This record gives sequence, structure tokens and C-alpha cells, in this order.
Amino acid sequence: STTALHLRTEVKDAFARLRAGLAPDDQLLLHLRLDAMAWRDIARVLVDADAPAPDARAVAALRKRYERLKAELRAQARAQALVP
Repeated sequence: STTALHLRTEVKDAFARLRAGLAPDDQLLLHLRLDAMAWRDIARVLVDADAPAPDARAVAALRKRYERLKAELRAQARAQALVP
């Protein structure tokens, strides 16, 4: 097929299944970050919306968690031959 790999319906469906297999908090983190939300705002949503502004440590922890989440999804996608 001439359709780019990432645009194929079966690949999109497979990625949706990978995302659905994540923990709810990880799904939310992925969704918020892919929507280009700022890290401090993501921290407010995920840590505690009623708490004062999140500190730099909380924001850094979320960035690191996101990096691990991306690596995990990438590994799963490679194992399923969804990405090269």
C-alpha cells in the first residue's frame, strides 16, 4: 500500500489498543501532553487540583514519568511491528 504506515487504519487501531492498555493516570498524562498542555498545568490536574501551584520537583517527576511512558509505548509498538 502507498499509504504511510502511521496513517493506516490498522496501525491507528493498534496504537489505540496500546493506549487503552495503560493505567488511567497514564492515559490522562499522555492525552494532556499530546494536547500540548504545559507541564505545570498537567501537574495541577494530575497531582491535586486543589493544592497550591505544583513545585519544580512535581513537574520534573511528571516529565520523567512521561519519558518512561513514551519509551514503554515505543517498545510495545516495535514489538508489534507498528514502527521501525
